[in-house]
Formats: sequence, C-alpha cells, structure tokens
Amino acid sequence: EVIAPKYDKVDAFNAYKKGWAMVHLKNKIGFISEEGKEVTPPMYDEVKSFGDYKKDWAMVLEGGKIGFIDKTGKEITAPIYDEAKPFGSYKKNWGMVVRKGKLGFVDESGKEITAPIYDDIKPYGAFKAKWGMVVKNNKLGFINENGREIVPPKYDSIEPFGAYRADWAMVYIKDKLGFIDANGKEIITPMFDEVEVFGPYRADWAVVMLEKKIGFISSKGIVVKPQYDEVEFFGVYKEDWALVSKNGKYGFINDKGNEIVKPVYDEIGFFDAEKPDLAAVVENGETAYINKHGKVSLLLLLAVNEFRSVRVGDGMRKPYLYF
Repeated sequence: EVIAPKYDKVDAFNAYKKGWAMVHLKNKIGFISEEGKEVTPPMYDEVKSFGDYKKDWAMVLEGGKIGFIDKTGKEITAPIYDEAKPFGSYKKNWGMVVRKGKLGFVDESGKEITAPIYDDIKPYGAFKAKWGMVVKNNKLGFINENGREIVPPKYDSIEPFGAYRADWAMVYIKDKLGFIDANGKEIITPMFDEVEVFGPYRADWAVVMLEKKIGFISSKGIVVKPQYDEVEFFGVYKEDWALVSKNGKYGFINDKGNEIVKPVYDEIGFFDAEKPDLAAVVENGETAYINKHGKVSLLLLLAVNEFRSVRVGDGMRKPYLYF
C-alpha cells in the first residue's frame, strides 16, 4: 500500500500539478506525490494555481490569511498576510504584502525583508536612486535596496536630494529644518527656523537662524551655535575674522567658528596699515587695544575725532572708531 488511509479525500493525480494529487483532511488541503510522500501537509483552506502570483509559487490561504508554497510543496511564506500585491509590480524580485493595512515586502525566496509596518511606500528611485520613501503615521523616512530602514519615518517633509547641497536633503520636523546625507545619516538635527545657501560668508558654511539668532553650519555639523544678532562678512575687519553683534555689543569669531573676542564692546576700530596688529575697542567708555590674537594689548584713553561707518549684518550701519 503506497498511500496510507489517512485522508478524507484524494483528488486525481496531475489535476493540479504534474505528479501531485491534492488531499483533503478535516476540510484542509495539502498534496502528496506519486510515490505517496506527503509534500504539503493538509493545513490550508485553499491553494491557488501555481504561477498565478509568481512562477513556481502557489498562494495558500489559511484562516483568511495569505502565504506561499514553492514547487516542492514547502511553505516559504507563512500565511500571515491579508493581501499580496503582484510580484515584481513594485520592485523586481520583490512582492508587496499587506497586514492589518500596513505594507512590507517579501523577496523571491519568500523571506520577509521589510516588515509590514508602513502606511505607504513610494516607488523606488522616485526620490533617490535605490531608495523607497516610506510613510508611517504621516511621517516620512526611507528604506534601501535591501528593504532595510535607513532613515526612520520621523520627518514631516523631505526635500529632494541636491536641491540645497549635493548629497544632502533638507528635512523638517514641526517647521524646524535640518539635513540628512546620502547614507541616510542625520547630520544636522532639525532645529533651525531658516537655513541660507552655502558659501556667501565662507566656503562650506551656511547661515542658520533660530529664534532670530544667527549661527553657522558646515558639512560636518554646527560650527557656530545661533546666538548672534548680526554677523559681518569675513575679512572686512581682519582676514579670517568676522565681526559679530550680540545684545548691542561687538566681538569677533574666527574661521573655525571660535569666539576669539567676546561680544562685550560698544565699538570696535579697524586693523589698518598704521597699526596692522592692533584695533581699538571701547567698553563702557573705556578704550583699549586688542591685538591680532584678540587679546587686550594696551589700555589707554583715546581722543576720538574721526568715525567710520561700516556695514554690519543686513543693512545696519554703525559708526566705528577709525584710527
């Protein structure tokens, strides 16, 4: 006896698949081979035709859930999904699956490579090559070509890569701005109200605004925390220095973003040809000199007879001591 008497019903061989016969047991469906071997245990409510979804795959249903078996009868995808989109319709060799209204993916081996946790998944390459934008609870993120989440869905909006800076994308959280790079790393935390273009003040620097205060970012992150009311261009007073204003007082930052002269002065004179290493400063009516390192060099009272107006920040003109 090749086939033991254990099934409620055995259909004809080759009716479903060559060399196989569908078997029924307690209203469940499975398969046996011509040798009598049970290739698929009778555990499914329904089995669709091979090839309808994917070549050499058959969709199986159990308890209203969808899974798959392969051409050997092995279950390669457990019946846990509510829906399966046509294989390859979204990305080659991937099948989109749906569970409890959430989207994910299985690969050509039937393995779940992207857990069904997303409300929507945008077409691959629409935003960035080999990336798919995902939506979860109205927040945006990305999965990569392997289905792995590389940018968690936490942003309210994401601008196209390269629109602001090569290989960067501007991201928003509650109207605050930041950036992610081409690897999905958050290089600038979304915390700024405005971000200007890179370059006008210094190569690789961009002005950022937070609560009307000015700072700077670079490709490496924040170089100057937003704290100043106005910032002059570098080189106006001294090469690699920029005049800064804070609460009506003036000082300097250098090209590394370090505050080399704290903004405590009411007025600051120019470094000029006559005194290239010295600039006069006035604090509370007292006048002193600072040297090329930003240190107080010499205290003395000065009779000031001449002023010079220089542009500070955006449109502000302030009389400064000129020596």
